[in-house]
Amino acid sequence: FNIVVGWVILANAIVIGLETDMGLFGFGTPGWTALDHDMSGAHVDGARQNGVKILFNQIFGDDRAAKGDLQQFANNTFHVDIDFRQGFPAGERAAYTLVEYLFVLFYVVELCMRFCDQGCKKTLPSFCCRAIGDGWKILDISVVFLGILDLGLALVLGHHPSLSATRLLALLRTTRVLRILRLFRVCHELKILGGAYRKAFWAVLWVGALILVINFVIAVLLTSLIGQKTYLWGEKKDLIESWFGSVGRSMQTLFTIMTLSGWDNIANELSEVIPGTIVMPAIVLYIMLCCFTMAS
Repeated sequence: FNIVVGWVILANAIVIGLETDMGLFGFGTPGWTALDHDMSGAHVDGARQNGVKILFNQIFGDDRAAKGDLQQFANNTFHVDIDFRQGFPAGERAAYTLVEYLFVLFYVVELCMRFCDQGCKKTLPSFCCRAIGDGWKILDISVVFLGILDLGLALVLGHHPSLSATRLLALLRTTRVLRILRLFRVCHELKILGGAYRKAFWAVLWVGALILVINFVIAVLLTSLIGQKTYLWGEKKDLIESWFGSVGRSMQTLFTIMTLSGWDNIANELSEVIPGTIVMPAIVLYIMLCCFTMAS
């Protein structure tokens, strides 16, 4: 039975990938990329950019309301059924196809079969959700509940939901990716690997905490010794300040060096004031400590 469930989940993953490529996922709101680029090129500040976006949203809403009033007037006058808002992206992009209904129906039947076969205690999570396997039980129930809610709200709201309702529907559509995680439940090998990965991840978190402490200490020193003396670099003081002007910027620069990205450029700029015999060994020692040593 788990093999069948696994194949269905894989098929559902393929459908989710196709829907994503076709632009059927997302929040269905106007894209501001080109508008942001144009306003940034015109040196429009952030407050005015937000004002323009709010104005455009109002225009979109007024246009949609006007089309709704015109549609109602025409239908009542000529006794016809015309949809002037057909093609408006808010409601037409929701991909509630027959395939999605079949997937949700399968997950509902699967949960019912598990309930009948294993009983209430082995299918539903414990009261405090602390028993072994409760996480998978919660995931199973969440997949079914969110799938039904996803399809049910689409039917209730109709073809032309409001902007907030469209965002809610889009959020529910994106929760379909949770179904793919159920592969770790139905495939024993993946479940074993996932458990090992989880244990390793906790160890990595502690390593990350150690690096964070080391980076914070070094960032304080760099901000005091370099970030507060950017005037020594003359015309390049703005560049140095962007790297070490505050503790946060210094930590970001250190993280960039850890990834071995652009550290040579940073070293060259610092060497214009600080002797290179100090800068290069310091950076190499830092890379060895926080990159190579931690990775090994």
